[in-house]
Amino acid sequence: RLHAHAAAQLVSPDMRPMAWDRAFYFAHEPVVVYAASHAHLFTPAQVAAIHSAERSVNPVIADLFQRGQDGPMLIHGDLHPDNVHMHRGTAWVLDFEDLMWGFPAQDIAVSLYQARVSAGADYVALREAFRAGYERVRPWPIAAEAQLEALFTARTLMFINYCANNTHDPG
Repeated sequence: RLHAHAAAQLVSPDMRPMAWDRAFYFAHEPVVVYAASHAHLFTPAQVAAIHSAERSVNPVIADLFQRGQDGPMLIHGDLHPDNVHMHRGTAWVLDFEDLMWGFPAQDIAVSLYQARVSAGADYVALREAFRAGYERVRPWPIAAEAQLEALFTARTLMFINYCANNTHDPG
């Protein structure tokens, strides 16, 4: 319902939220994973893996922006279980700090990201239940499993850079 609501909103032209248009999408944070100042945090092999992952996910994200059915819309950007609370049988979405231009597929990737790790063997059933609930309101926006995996990887890259930016380890 959140995506249906967002899709129906007219957005002021002077509103300029960040866009999830690349792997390192937090516009307010420099990309430090490649910086010499943060080299003590990563081995050369890790930096190479991060770079390879970035090169593989950026085209998937660019494809969303080029071929997105109705163009980008406002998405929550941080729609995970800790930001959805239940009260008297109604889900309430909180924490719109990361509101951004993007696509429902990206919000879904954020929503399922944590479950993919924590649900273990139950992940597939959880994802299918999530999809069934989503499809009661809107068509499923994930084009293929590979797209979802790429968006999971993009979220991971963003977190790696976020952690590197917020590390106070002198080396």
